[in-house]
Amino acid sequence: MSLEKNSKEIYSLEIVENGFAFKIKDALFRYFLNLIKNQEILKPFLEIPRTTVGNLCIFNIVLPFIDFSSNENKDLDWEGLGKCAKQLGILFMLTNDILPEEKQTPDLCLSDDLQLMNITTVYRSDAGFHACPMIVVFSERAYDLLRENYKKDTVLPLCEEKALAFYFGLSSDSKEDFDQNKADYMEFSGDAFGVRAMIRYQGVPSFTVPGDCACLGANPDDFKHSRDIRSHNLDTSLQQMAMLASVVTLWNEVLRPLHSANK
Repeated sequence: MSLEKNSKEIYSLEIVENGFAFKIKDALFRYFLNLIKNQEILKPFLEIPRTTVGNLCIFNIVLPFIDFSSNENKDLDWEGLGKCAKQLGILFMLTNDILPEEKQTPDLCLSDDLQLMNITTVYRSDAGFHACPMIVVFSERAYDLLRENYKKDTVLPLCEEKALAFYFGLSSDSKEDFDQNKADYMEFSGDAFGVRAMIRYQGVPSFTVPGDCACLGANPDDFKHSRDIRSHNLDTSLQQMAMLASVVTLWNEVLRPLHSANK
């Protein structure tokens, strides 16, 4: 899952109203269909909702957000969340690990631009602690942009807002509960039990979501060499989805604009 210096963009991930949109070339989708022989991978891969728009294949990861306008039961949908976590894990695995560098041709790549980051997620329904780990690898270009533009610790409020919107949008009993939880966490965030998204000195991304030190980050000296950050205590799919929302916001709202402005 490492990123070479000139790795082309294979996929993108965006936050949409009902969850995530995972985009690849339709030609790459058909490449995977011909490549995958293992039914334990192919069957769940084909079950992921998708649409074709032009030459794009867009996988729709529809999260079970609670409908606060409904009077129906508003329990957190663990089964639905687990299904979404499995779907994302398959998509990340295929795009990060299955497509060899020599096959990264223009007809299979999403664009000629650089893949700024790669994400890996895992979901294990039979595990307790660390059941939903996550790794984010940054390209050399992304690392340089972060290091050059963040000389001191800098909080990323938009990333924190997205993490909270996902966490409590998936788990709150009511709109009033959702608003109160978000307000409380925004006021008291920053410790090991709260919500935090920031770029630390030397350009090291660091994230936490609600839980017992449910975090994603690295020692600055380690990050300089590995350019990756790894999770700790991501025990549930709820935490993983909130963390992913925060990371994707960094990707699209921080790294992409920096990359475009400094070409």
